[in-house]
Amino acid sequence: MRVRGDSHSDGWLISFDYLICNDTISPWKGNRPYNEPVIPRHDGLSRQERELYSRARQLLNESGLIRGNLVEMRRVCGKKTCHCRSDPEKKHRSLYLSLSVDGKPRMVYIPSDWEKRVREWASRYARLRDLLGQISLRSLEKLQKRGG
Repeated sequence: MRVRGDSHSDGWLISFDYLICNDTISPWKGNRPYNEPVIPRHDGLSRQERELYSRARQLLNESGLIRGNLVEMRRVCGKKTCHCRSDPEKKHRSLYLSLSVDGKPRMVYIPSDWEKRVREWASRYARLRDLLGQISLRSLEKLQKRGG
């Protein structure tokens, strides 16, 4: 049930809409509630398609998505007495996010305390991209099977 109302507060007229469903009250904005999922629910989907959409929703509900690949570099520093000069295995490690911004390649340094977080974001983005590819293929199959 959708409820509309007006409230007067300090001389201002405030208009509000709420969606009441299953004992839950949600604010309403435009044609849909604020908390309505970005990906629409479809009744005509197969079990596999519903599972793909569900997995995509789960990924979108988690915070942090970043496009790019993590690149580890090992370098020799400028100190003449540093161990990195004599032993190639002891070169200094640095991590970068490699991505393209406006068609130009970029390398963004990732501090060590951010490594775990950025790895999760990049992994989540890759999984979402794969899911969207599968959903797109299923839609293409439906399009090709249409009558006519």
